[in-house]
Amino acid sequence: HGRIEPGEKPGAAARRELHEEIGLVPSRLYSIASHPFYVDALDTVLIAVAFAALVDPLSPVSLGQEHVGSEWLSFDAAAERGTWPRLAEHLAWIRKLLAAGDAGTAEDVLRIR
Repeated sequence: HGRIEPGEKPGAAARRELHEEIGLVPSRLYSIASHPFYVDALDTVLIAVAFAALVDPLSPVSLGQEHVGSEWLSFDAAAERGTWPRLAEHLAWIRKLLAAGDAGTAEDVLRIR
């Protein structure tokens, strides 16, 4: 996860965070879901956007400073291990929406250009 910089669009932030945190560049990026959550320290409600990035499976992972390890997981293992309760739901949507390698009839709505 990451933050959107001032003046940055959410899709651009997702691409930047993916590259900064694990060194990958998506060939395609999709907006999967958004949901509100409350941040007590800011006393405000923020909107989180869940993205799915398709990357070259042969691209090497290059971890940013804030990470100590990486591992590719199946959908089920990632859903079990994830911190956020909605991760399992988002992974199920990704599995369904992108099963064919693109979003099919929803491509024009979900794909971030």
